[in-house]
Amino acid sequence: MAQRITEDFVRNFDLLKSRTGNSPHNLGNALKRDGQLAVTIQKLSYLWSHIQERRRFSRRRFIVQAHPKFHDAFTDYEARWRDKAITSLFDWEAEQRGEKPLSALVGEFQAGMSQEQEVYEWDFDPDEHSVASLVEWAEDLLEEESGGYPDNEEYSALCSQAAGALKWIRDSIGLDIATIAGRWNRFPVITVPEHVSNRHGIEDHTGLFAYLNNVRLAYMIGADLAAIAMCRAATEILMREHYNRDDTTKLTPLIKSTQAKREFTFLRPYNLVAKVNESNNILHFNRDDINHRDRSAALIMEWVTALQAMIVRAPSG
Repeated sequence: MAQRITEDFVRNFDLLKSRTGNSPHNLGNALKRDGQLAVTIQKLSYLWSHIQERRRFSRRRFIVQAHPKFHDAFTDYEARWRDKAITSLFDWEAEQRGEKPLSALVGEFQAGMSQEQEVYEWDFDPDEHSVASLVEWAEDLLEEESGGYPDNEEYSALCSQAAGALKWIRDSIGLDIATIAGRWNRFPVITVPEHVSNRHGIEDHTGLFAYLNNVRLAYMIGADLAAIAMCRAATEILMREHYNRDDTTKLTPLIKSTQAKREFTFLRPYNLVAKVNESNNILHFNRDDINHRDRSAALIMEWVTALQAMIVRAPSG
């Protein structure tokens, strides 16, 4: 499924760029020349929405067996094309119907909208809604419900238990839901091309996917030392199994010799040797001051960026 989706995305994105001379500013004129381009834009929007749905709600934040060009194409589409493509499409469709363009209608709608009008959203969206605030609201509601039904003791007791359970999760376990939600949103979906993912079982508890998943889980709950250790382990797997066939050389010398090769010089800006050395200092000295904790969290996200680049650009041979 993921393979087909990423192939469809790359194919349609390449078509969009070729029809517009790789310039989003040409979208309007391109649609006027070829109305079939609207189908391409709609397809890309649909695929983007499907992938975003996975990012927001899937426990497995991977796109496996991805087309080798998918990661760069998706990044470019989000950064330069998506908003402009949708607006251009709506404006073109309005023009076909003899109506005002979307941009003009939006301005009129916003100008005429009362400040007191509210639009209620029914579905939860982790990008838009505060998980912590909603859980707190639910706890308060359950406490109110527990005393509001004297004729239904069973229901009142269950509400009281549920409110107590939420409080126990927060106060006794120490689960900081706001922090977890924030870190969840910051952690990217990792794209894994087919030639990489085919060599690792997604259910293998000692393989690449397991380490990457543990990086995310540890980072989310604030177990930064564990996440750093998993980043180091994932780096070692990639270095030994995809960039080399070497099970004996120590990791730091292996990284140095690998990025010295002309085809792998792109690894140098990610400062992998410095990251390994920094992780050794953090893990061995186990400092726990605030500045150190902040640096640990930043190191994880920098390292995940490096891991994504290593995965996407790993040699296919």
